Amino acid sequence: MNEGLIKTGHDIIEKMFSDDGFSNGSFSIRCVSGLNLSIEKARDEVKFIFKENCPTATISKFIKLSVKVTGISLGKDGGTIMIDNFPDISFKYEWIK
Repeated sequence: MNEGLIKTGHDIIEKMFSDDGFSNGSFSIRCVSGLNLSIEKARDEVKFIFKENCPTATISKFIKLSVKVTGISLGKDGGTIMIDNFPDISFKYEWIK
């Protein structure tokens, strides 16, 4: 088992629950305590579906946009952040700094 990967995952989740959230480039995601979610295994991915107190994602490019995250899907090489009323955002693990 890759101890570095586990430590990185723990650090990212820890930051997501901080006041500033987890940031990577122009994207950040923040969770509140009392998060209600379900976890589903489908094929080669694991899905975290948020039911109440959904996390908030903020994208800062030309304008700052905050949206509700309805789920996160994690596969072998990357994942997808599912956003309410907006297109989903796909990512590769190698893009995370």
